[in-house]
Amino acid sequence: ITMPTLLVAVMNGRRLGDGFYLAPEAKADDGLFDLVIAREVTRLRIFTLIPHFMKGTQATQPEIFTAQAANITITAQKGVLPAETDGEILCTDGDWLQVEILPQAIDLVCDETLFA
Repeated sequence: ITMPTLLVAVMNGRRLGDGFYLAPEAKADDGLFDLVIAREVTRLRIFTLIPHFMKGTQATQPEIFTAQAANITITAQKGVLPAETDGEILCTDGDWLQVEILPQAIDLVCDETLFA
């Protein structure tokens, strides 16, 4: 997929931050990332998309593309590709990112309602 984008999110969980449901159908234990791509839009359109991201209904919008994959490579066609994970900066000046999920690579102990 090649397109100008506002946001590319590779998710293993449902939420980003405290109030954004970027991948409302994501399952942390299914062995797949949930990919969310928001095409480049106007500033006004960004503001009208925010409520959809807060409710988890953004996939109903024509500017939003979603998919699932175990391996994802993202390449900036021009400029840089800043990347962060869980609030921590990975890089600010790279031009590509490759992620791979390793199913059941670690054991987690947590409240079972997180996966309901």
